Amino acid sequence: MKYLRIISVTLAYIALLTSAAFAQTSGRVSTIYTDLTAEKCKTIEASDEGAGYYRGICPGVGGYKLEVLEGDIRQTINVIAPSGKKSELNFWTNVSSAFSSVGDKAEWRVRKSGKNTVPFALIVRFNSSDSSGETQKNISRLIIIKIKDDLACITDVVEPMRNANKKAREVAYASNNKPCKFETSKNDDQLKDSVSSIDAYAKTVDEFVGQKDGPDTVIADISDFEKDTKAEWKKFNSREEFEKSETNSYETAFVWNKNGNPISTNITYSSPSGDWAQYVFYIFREDGSVAKATRELRTFMGDIIVIRKYYYDKSGALLKETRQFKDLETKKFIKAPKSFEDIDVDIYKSSGELPFASMLGSGNAAGNNDESRFIPKGWKLEQKDTGDLNEDKIDDLILQIRNENPENEDQDRRLIILFKNRSGKLTKIAQNDTIIRCSTCGGMLGGGPADIKVQKGVLLIEQMYGSRSGANYLYRLRYETSTNRFRLIGEDVTEFDRLELASEETSTNYLTGKQVIKISKGGENDVKETVTRKTVSKKKRYLSDVTRH
Repeated sequence: MKYLRIISVTLAYIALLTSAAFAQTSGRVSTIYTDLTAEKCKTIEASDEGAGYYRGICPGVGGYKLEVLEGDIRQTINVIAPSGKKSELNFWTNVSSAFSSVGDKAEWRVRKSGKNTVPFALIVRFNSSDSSGETQKNISRLIIIKIKDDLACITDVVEPMRNANKKAREVAYASNNKPCKFETSKNDDQLKDSVSSIDAYAKTVDEFVGQKDGPDTVIADISDFEKDTKAEWKKFNSREEFEKSETNSYETAFVWNKNGNPISTNITYSSPSGDWAQYVFYIFREDGSVAKATRELRTFMGDIIVIRKYYYDKSGALLKETRQFKDLETKKFIKAPKSFEDIDVDIYKSSGELPFASMLGSGNAAGNNDESRFIPKGWKLEQKDTGDLNEDKIDDLILQIRNENPENEDQDRRLIILFKNRSGKLTKIAQNDTIIRCSTCGGMLGGGPADIKVQKGVLLIEQMYGSRSGANYLYRLRYETSTNRFRLIGEDVTEFDRLELASEETSTNYLTGKQVIKISKGGENDVKETVTRKTVSKKKRYLSDVTRH
């Protein structure tokens, strides 16, 4: 009887395994959607400082979970198997290193057999703001991920096309028979090699720096921290010169050069209150790209030292990030505290991005606070407007530029939005080639650039065209931090006939889905008005979706 019981248990276990394996390769195929938004996922880590950081765990299907990561205005996901094994998909290096975000939903392709639901593929939308030369284009791709036991990997990337969703499902259906597009194990090995080689290179740079008497250049921000919104950089030719000047600075950079270009830079930040100090140590390659950045925060609000190390490839894509904690007094490593007040700073991806780059040597250094570098050859600046678009109390730039020799005269204008930080660094955040009317298609009432204002963080773009009859368009856009895009939140369109004294005003609020249409006829003393209210779709629309009427 004892052996019969053992045989029975063994057969039952084999039957269970067989049932699970059978469910993976047979059964009815269907779709299950799960959420990837922060509101629906469990937040593990989050910081609003600087560009922000987020890590959350989202519910999946069949015991699987999804980990959403966001850092440096880029997003990716990892798949966590029921066993706990994690497959890192690295969208931000494998698909695009540009600013990016994942879609709000994950589409699981599953096989159902009885009570078993087994996922075999995953489809995730991946939006990136890719650049080609001076142009920037928002691209929405569908990433196909095959799932098999503990393994998940990318097999295909469906580029924007007609019926892309249908194509993605067809590809997902066959994904289990396809190889990984970016082999996980191979990538892990390559990543280790890359990180090891960067550490080895950093060691040679440290040795080179150690042989020097001191930094080649010291650059300090001498602006008034409390009053000024823009840094005022002053250059010193040695540490001794800087120390003798007794300059009071809350942001100071020590720069070591090789062959005329920065190879190592230490930027120190400190608070006026003395509550914290932060040091960022950069190792640059010969081409100016950052190889490694070590960020050390010393905070007296908790008496800890937070050490972060960032490893980058030559394109500026993050390869690896580590974090450790030390006791501020003993300098011994400790476990991560449950909470601490983080002080974020910018991590510059090249020596040319340093806010004081124009004050450095020749070679790759180039100023990053001059908007003219965002204006392509053959284009000219027509109008520049400013205003705080991302609530950091620093005015950002909105440029309207015009092509002096356009191939298509109907598209000779371009809108460019640049974010500025306290150091004066400019970052191109958005571009649109179709929202502003061309210089020759405005009629008697048009032709000039758009009237642009920033009110309470909302970007207002207004333009009129026509002669006897015409129209006035007003777009309202607000920066959305979760997607790093400008969302269209409202639109006012007024069409008029000046001879017949007639007009039709359509005001749409895309946040509430409410639209009001007012039709007026007659002069001042005999005006007849009718008002109609409608409900419209609240589907999100962004600056890249807006085309002039």
